Amino acid sequence: MAKRHRDLTDADVAAFNLKAGKNKAIPNCPHLFVRGHDRSMAYYVIARGPAGRQVWHKLGRVGDMKVDDARAAARQVVARIKGFRWCMFLTV
Repeated sequence: MAKRHRDLTDADVAAFNLKAGKNKAIPNCPHLFVRGHDRSMAYYVIARGPAGRQVWHKLGRVGDMKVDDARAAARQVVARIKGFRWCMFLTV
């Protein structure tokens, strides 16, 4: 049986030391990443749409959003990307 990663807390994510342009995956949520910027970090969803192209969607900054909220939002965004319903992004 595969080893399960422990869930990250908000303090764990805030402790990431990412340089600008570097990504780190969040365990137990396949398409959720944290990306470093110059002075902050942000949650991103990275998924492939029906046409096979990679889509990046910014969810919010790490300090403004909890990890659990980011996971829930990521599930919804991935479903929209894979279903190719772009007009739904305007209602978020």
